[in-house]
Amino acid sequence: MPVPVPDTVVVATRVWIGTDPACGVDGRSDVDDCWALALALQGLTGRIVGISTVSGNGSEAAGFAILTDLMGLAGGPPATRPPVFRGATAGQGGATEASAGLIAALEDGPMSILALGPLTNLAEALRARPDLAGRIVEVVAVAGKAPGDLFHPGRQWWMHFRDFNICLDTEAAGALLALNVALTLVPFELSIGLRITPDDLDSLAESGDLGAWLAGKSRDWAGFWRDDLDQPGFSPFDLAAAAYLLEPGRFACARENARIGYDPFLVPFGIGRDLEVAPGLDGVAVRYCRSVEDGVLGDALALLARAP
Repeated sequence: MPVPVPDTVVVATRVWIGTDPACGVDGRSDVDDCWALALALQGLTGRIVGISTVSGNGSEAAGFAILTDLMGLAGGPPATRPPVFRGATAGQGGATEASAGLIAALEDGPMSILALGPLTNLAEALRARPDLAGRIVEVVAVAGKAPGDLFHPGRQWWMHFRDFNICLDTEAAGALLALNVALTLVPFELSIGLRITPDDLDSLAESGDLGAWLAGKSRDWAGFWRDDLDQPGFSPFDLAAAAYLLEPGRFACARENARIGYDPFLVPFGIGRDLEVAPGLDGVAVRYCRSVEDGVLGDALALLARAP
């Protein structure tokens, strides 16, 4: 039976996180996976049943090394840390530790999935075991855009970000749509109003080991947003998705329809195959989050600052 799209917020009791961290790899590597992971590890204590890596912002191997470092700071005592699993290169199928771990976790019971990167591992798990799709309470993914939209993070008309997690493995996203998995999208357009500034980094750096690590990994990224995008701070896209799992009632989300789009003029440039979302679109029903309450980012920063 198809999985219905939730009409009301879902409180996640068991959570799997898929991630492609690249914080600190170079000055143009997105850092928001690390912020989202740190927030989830602080706010979802005891509920995370697994974390898996996938290539995306960087290689899978680099991402796993970064995740290992972060778990040492934010994962709690080793005996209580959620297990971590090596995953796939985005767009390349095949069984991995991550897909096997996802299957085992779904066999144990229903769970929500926080998808911070490409959906390759999840698609592989469901390709092998489509009967487990009904045990997915909700996939919360950083993805989605209106048809024809380009996301301009700065003031330059020519500079835009693609629907990154979808572009790197469009087939995986299409497979989830075909299975009618309950999907909640926390897109770029929601996060553009959120900014982490150099002052925020300074404050967090004084809070403890985790805060100092996050701030140090984020200085170059903040500099890229300042120098190349002419912005006072960077938008923490993945952090917003993690905050959704902590307090979904603070997000304004509505039922809309989604499909994999195709723009023949943009595909040669590595974009144009996006997850298009609109109310009247001929597609699959999803929940699309367009805004969030004031104060959510401040509360997230405060929780990170309280980390031991």
